[in-house]
Amino acid sequence: MPADDVYIRGSLERRVALLEREAAAAFVYGGAQVIDETGRPTGQVGGRSPDAVLGYDKTGDLLQALLFHDFVPGAAMLARRELLTEIGGFAEAVYFNDWYATIRLLARAGCAFVPGEPVVGYRHHERHRSPDNLAADRPRKIELFRSLWALSATAGDRLQEPRVRALIALQRAVHAHRLGEVAEARTSVVDAFEVDPRLREDDDYLAWWLNPCHLEWSLGLDPQPRRRFLRALASPRTPAEDVLDEGSEYTQFARFVLQAADGAIAPGAAVRFTWRVLADQLEAIARGPLPAVLVSSLLRAAVHPGVLRIRPFAKVVLSAGGIWGMAARARRRTASLARQLPSPR
Repeated sequence: MPADDVYIRGSLERRVALLEREAAAAFVYGGAQVIDETGRPTGQVGGRSPDAVLGYDKTGDLLQALLFHDFVPGAAMLARRELLTEIGGFAEAVYFNDWYATIRLLARAGCAFVPGEPVVGYRHHERHRSPDNLAADRPRKIELFRSLWALSATAGDRLQEPRVRALIALQRAVHAHRLGEVAEARTSVVDAFEVDPRLREDDDYLAWWLNPCHLEWSLGLDPQPRRRFLRALASPRTPAEDVLDEGSEYTQFARFVLQAADGAIAPGAAVRFTWRVLADQLEAIARGPLPAVLVSSLLRAAVHPGVLRIRPFAKVVLSAGGIWGMAARARRRTASLARQLPSPR
């Protein structure tokens, strides 16, 4: 347990009781009350329940969600000793050894969440928010995924599943690319398609993996890059995949993936994936109708009618016409009004 965190009174009993009830759980965990350096609660609570995580990530696989988000506070986790021993305990060579341990445990069995009040106090220091600390996390994350990848081929559990191995490789590619380790990032993308050949046609999964909510990509663009992106998208002669190079880190990395997977990803899947990424980027920066982009999109459809069957392409057209933005705002207003209505008796 981290030396500066605290157990909340009664929390150990609550976790033991849940672990005894949930025979299929490798570990249980609860929420973490964030406290300041003096021990006072800040009002923030960390740690999400499995249902909350699955809803946010839009997946039915908690293990894959855990490869995106370290949603189990280390001090809040209580594991079965025999399973912790089976995986070799906490890997001291990995900085994020608590995250590593929960991934290893969840690959072998389930988990359960302690409802109600938080079970631990997580002390948040000013240095946690420092740029130096955030920068230091990048090599720590690739260290985690390198270790998981090295283990995955012989793990003897769910880490050996093709789709799980592919996701580990893709995550390794992200963090390698962010560190400038381009050769490793390219190799990792290739590895993903080799261990899971079904990925070749699964552009929906690739788009889900690259979704900004998972990897916290910034879709914002400064005025000059925004103009450059819109200018490229407004040119019907510019191939859609080349437009990716003019967008944010999110679209640029998508182009890198397409280039690294050249020959591995099916042509149709590559086209659909490209338009999905472009649609998300355009939605994030559109501030009203974009006539030049709309005309360009219609010209692209005239030359390549097949794009009309691609749903993300329709989103680009609607965003360029100003319709998608209006519909999104209307949906938000409707949802807001619905939350204000009294609940039925």
